[in-house]
Amino acid sequence: MNDKHDIVPLTDKNKFPKRNSRNTLMLSIKNKDLELNFYSSLDSKIMTEILEKVLP
Repeated sequence: MNDKHDIVPLTDKNKFPKRNSRNTLMLSIKNKDLELNFYSSLDSKIMTEILEKVLP
C-alpha cells in the first residue's frame, strides 16, 4: 500500500499582512491578591473599564 499524501499549508502566509509580533507589557498592577498585567495589544477603553471595576 502506498499512502503518500502531499503536505499542503493550511494558510497562505502572503494573504495576511505582517503585524508587529511584540506584545509589550504596558502596565502591571498588584492589588492585594490580584495581579493584573496589561499588554500593548489591549484596547485602552477595555483596559480603563477593567481598572474601574477592579480598583477602588
